[in-house]
Amino acid sequence: MDDPVWINKVEALVGPFVAYILEGQKEAEWIEWKIVNLGYEILRSREQNVDWPSALCWHKMVLPKAGAFLWTALHGHILTGERLKLIGIAGPSVCILCKENEETTDHLLFWCSYTKRVWDWLLDKLQYGSVRSQSLKSFLLAWPTCYKKSKWSILWVVSLAMLAWNIWKERNRRVFNEEALPFELLIPKIKVAIEEVINVKVVGRKYFTYSSWDKEMERLWNLTKNSGYKFVDKK
Repeated sequence: MDDPVWINKVEALVGPFVAYILEGQKEAEWIEWKIVNLGYEILRSREQNVDWPSALCWHKMVLPKAGAFLWTALHGHILTGERLKLIGIAGPSVCILCKENEETTDHLLFWCSYTKRVWDWLLDKLQYGSVRSQSLKSFLLAWPTCYKKSKWSILWVVSLAMLAWNIWKERNRRVFNEEALPFELLIPKIKVAIEEVINVKVVGRKYFTYSSWDKEMERLWNLTKNSGYKFVDKK
């Protein structure tokens, strides 16, 4: 999935998006959907080997915009201060969330003191004790994939992209609108966004196990228990 041809295509799409935003245009969803379509084109190509965590980004349960963003971030091509400098666009390079370090992809989405609090919240909410990795990609490579048949295993799939995407939106809110949400207000927004995606996506989905972990997730999250899920008894 690290084919430079595909990555250059993404950057070719994202480049004009920057100019569009810098000109004061805020309605730019067309570029997001072009990136989404590009991702699905990659997955359909028989010549591409879809690995983890790239496959996670294009999972059918993931919100397309969030998945497209995470995929672009994993390739280091989101328009952080560092990236903008590389493509010749001048501007502040310090992280606007913490105002302490240079704004790189790994810093913004993983190491920033503001972002780390959000990750700690999610890991606690999923009851997952994880050792902090060196990068976002290495962290996702270690992400649990053994709950595929569990009722609420979709949480493992949906939450990552939604968290990263909402961090990015908070970053842009501060850059372009000069508005900032404190951690305590951003968390409920992320939680609701994850719950809304899940409660829509699970209709008709099959599952094989219903564990104590699933019961705990129903307690910690606002998940629709009678949501159209279909239990399948493998026996």
